[in-house]
Formats: sequence, C-alpha cells, structure tokens
Amino acid sequence: MLGIEPKKNKAEEREFYDGFVYRRGGKAGSSSKGAAKYSTGGASKYSARGAPKLSKTRKALLTVFTVFLCAALVFSAAELFSGGLALGIFSFGNGKSVQIKEQKYYAVETGFFTSDSDARAEAQSVKGRGGAGYIYNDGKFHVLAAAYATLSDAEKVKAQLGGNAAVYEVKTPALSIEFDGTKAQKETISKAFLQFSALYGKLYNLSVRLDLQEIGAGAVYLALAECENETRALITEFNAATGGVTTMTFIRLRSELTIAADALYSLCDITAQDRNLAADLKYAYWGLIFKYKDMMGEIG
Repeated sequence: MLGIEPKKNKAEEREFYDGFVYRRGGKAGSSSKGAAKYSTGGASKYSARGAPKLSKTRKALLTVFTVFLCAALVFSAAELFSGGLALGIFSFGNGKSVQIKEQKYYAVETGFFTSDSDARAEAQSVKGRGGAGYIYNDGKFHVLAAAYATLSDAEKVKAQLGGNAAVYEVKTPALSIEFDGTKAQKETISKAFLQFSALYGKLYNLSVRLDLQEIGAGAVYLALAECENETRALITEFNAATGGVTTMTFIRLRSELTIAADALYSLCDITAQDRNLAADLKYAYWGLIFKYKDMMGEIG
C-alpha cells in the first residue's frame, strides 16, 4: 500500500534476547527484564512512542514530591552512616569486622571442552555473533556468551539456543575481614570492593544500549574513558589511605584495581584491529567478574 505504514503490533516493539545480543522488535512473550535491571537510561517502555506528557498540576505535585523524597534520602543516608555503612556488597558497623556479601551472576555457555584449542575455536565463533567468547577454566574450558540479570532470563536464552547451551552460575564468595583500620581506610576499602560491582553494572548497561543501537561507539568510548579515570582516581585515593599498610587484602585490592583500569584503557583503544565492541564489552565484564571472584578466593 503506497504511502501507508502497516500498523505495528505492540508485541513487535518489545525488547528481547536474540542469542547473545539484546534487541528491540521481538516476538510476543519475549523478556526485557534482564537488561532493564542494570540499565540507567537504556531501554525504556516509552522509547518507541516518547514519554507521556504531564499536566502543569502533575508537574507541580511531582516537584513537591521530589523535594520531600530528596530530604528523606538525605536523612536516611545520615542515619545509615551514623550506624555503620551498608552499601551493596559491602558493610561494616562500628567494630573491626568488614562483611562482604556473596554475589551471583548468570551466564549462558555455548559449550565446555577438555581441549583449550577447541574452546578457543568456539569462543571465536561466539564473538563473531556478538557474544563474549570468554573462556573460564574450572577443570573444563567453559565458553561463556553473555551475562543475564536473572536465572529465568538465562534459562530462556538457553532454550532459544538449544544444542549444547547451558546456564552457568558464577558465585563470588562472602568474606569477613578483621582489621584495625581508620575510618578513612574503611571507607576506601568499601569503595574499592564496590568498584568491581559498579564497573560490571556500567559495562553491562553499555553493552545492552549498544545492542539496542541506542548509543553508538563514540558514546561507549567516552563512557569507558570516564570509568577508567574514575578507577585511577580511586587508586590514588586508596594509595593515600593505605600506602603504609602491607596486608594481603590491601595489596591484592590495589593490584586488581590497577588491572581493571588498564583493561578499561585497552578497551578504549579505537585503533585496535578486528574490534567487535559489542563482544568486547561482554568479554570485559566477564573479566571483571572472574578477577573479583579469584581475588575474593585468595583473600579468604
């Protein structure tokens, strides 16, 4: 029909997992929960039609509500810090114990192998399709494609892929650290531990938004450079607070933060040959997860 666009089915506007890549325009019943959990400005249910307009009265009410909400958050934050920090994976009270919580991540692996060369061949195939192609050796060589926010999302992608696809759960262990640090040292350690989780979330979000074509490579590189600068600034702060302390915990944290910053620097290299940015982002966040996991195991 000339000059007339066929009416789109609402289900066709949904986001969905297409193997290792997150897309918009999926089939009815497809899931968009996985990416939304970590997205901070990514896929939006209003992205296809624009955000709904608010009346002046509603805008005024929203402004008043926002002011009260901010005040409540400031008060809550003050209460939180007066009784001891409890943010995300890290918490400490007024004593000497630092508690780091267990975390879980879900991947879809395309296969596991007893041969490193077979795993590498599979990893290259996965990368070519926009997946991480990350190889993790736990006695067998597992080829991981992408991370998913929930087990149910990972199960759906596994079913979609069929064949040798399986869900691979990654756990980072809980840990309790006893030390006589100052308040500044405690706060710096908390930032150091939280940085791994924060970087994972940012890279995951960039990966989703790049898959959805909401941002281009230029925006990704700028965001990665900000992540690198933020991490190097944290290293400087960490060194200032813990420079005279030579415990295994501090030494390993300092080392892993430096490795993470260097990895981000490499990821920002726009001159890299054979660059597949979608795959490289997924590979990078798996690298962060497993580096963190290994560090926690060594410190524990």
